[in-house]
Amino acid sequence: MDQTELSERPAVAEQSALAASASERVWREVAAKSLIWWRRLRWPALGFIAASYLKDILFRIGLTSALTGMLGAQVSIGSASLSLLKQGVAIHRLEVAQPKGFSDGKLVQVRDVSVRVDVPALMHGQIHLPEVALKVQEVHVIRDGQKRLNVDALKVSQAPPKEGATQTAEKLKALPRFKIDRAVLSVDRLVYTDYTKAKDGRPKVEVFDRPVKQKTFENVTSVQQLVLAVLSNAIGPAALKGAGIMGAATIAGVGFLPIGILTVVVAKDSASQTFMMDSSRVFDKTQEFLRQTGELKVVDKMKGTLEASVQGHLVRVSLKELPGRMTQVTLKARKLLIPKPRFAAGLLYQLDQRIDD
Repeated sequence: MDQTELSERPAVAEQSALAASASERVWREVAAKSLIWWRRLRWPALGFIAASYLKDILFRIGLTSALTGMLGAQVSIGSASLSLLKQGVAIHRLEVAQPKGFSDGKLVQVRDVSVRVDVPALMHGQIHLPEVALKVQEVHVIRDGQKRLNVDALKVSQAPPKEGATQTAEKLKALPRFKIDRAVLSVDRLVYTDYTKAKDGRPKVEVFDRPVKQKTFENVTSVQQLVLAVLSNAIGPAALKGAGIMGAATIAGVGFLPIGILTVVVAKDSASQTFMMDSSRVFDKTQEFLRQTGELKVVDKMKGTLEASVQGHLVRVSLKELPGRMTQVTLKARKLLIPKPRFAAGLLYQLDQRIDD
């Protein structure tokens, strides 16, 4: 090894040391600046993360409270998230408990709900949801020993209280505009427990697999309408005669009831049904029903006609006595001179329950 090579080695080593020292200084400077920025931004960053997490918690709590109040049964939600950037809502493990007076357990178990939200409309005070998808795991319908159905114990199935026209208009005006363009429903299983057909103390239990497969609803204009559409279609295969929720769904304007549920004959401008009862008793029960649900205007028992105002509709009822102590009831309903045969059918369906009682 010559003298030149020996003299170059210390120089190379010295250059390497200088380069390492410079690199270390650069990294120290970067680390120091990063630490400064972290100290400046850590609280805003942590606050943003906490706010996002808190937003979802508050959204879940608010949604749970609203649904519980609307249904009249305890609602629980596993998780719920609202994203304005993604313009969507995701809800998981939504469960509705059995109403008061029925056995413990769940009436409805929803696996997932996904919602697309029209954010610009939301900014203008309107709730416009282009699409809602509901995947229901199970619906458990119970008929107790007194022939009461658990779905009829829900608030959405009850007849609305009588209110003055002005008060009702003010309430509707205060509500934000609501519309779902398209809702898709799937139900994995329907369980029907009937205590009226119990043997040896054990109720009759029927299970229907996949009662609803990708059922599509369009132009849903209220949360109540959506809930009634979901429940009425889910319990459809059980063909529950006298289910008040079906009448409530019809009155609410749900035009997508399952086939085979309504025994009412719906025409273009009226609805009619035949009762196995003499005309005098049917007239009295119809008069009582209209007095409880609306405001009677005309009562003429001799002609067998009644008129009433029910939820903003002008309702006319005519009775026709048939052979064999049967009575045909024809009901017409109009709102702003426009025929509302589905509303008439809903009233007749509820009248049928009163007469059967």
